[in-house]
Amino acid sequence: MHHKEEDASIGLLRVDFNGRHKNPEIENDKVPNDFKPYAGKWIEESHIHYFIEGYKPLSWAMPLTADATFPVKNFTNQNQIGSIIQTFIKKINLQTQLTITIQTSIV
Repeated sequence: MHHKEEDASIGLLRVDFNGRHKNPEIENDKVPNDFKPYAGKWIEESHIHYFIEGYKPLSWAMPLTADATFPVKNFTNQNQIGSIIQTFIKKINLQTQLTITIQTSIV
């Protein structure tokens, strides 16, 4: 799930489930304290990226388990997709009315 700034298409927020990511080695004065323990580290679990000024968009991430603002920490089965999307919509404060239909394959 990925949220971009409207005019410039700069990534602002991304959630990656079951992925891996390496943060920048060096932190500037814009890096929030919550991210500082992860400088230069590989995150080998589900994580959330935030835009931080002075870096390429979404180059900083923290484990979802460390982020108190995103309550869904894992994606283990496709029945969770709807609630994960709703959580993401709430996180980005989406104001547009949406109708989302999620279809799963018939086995």
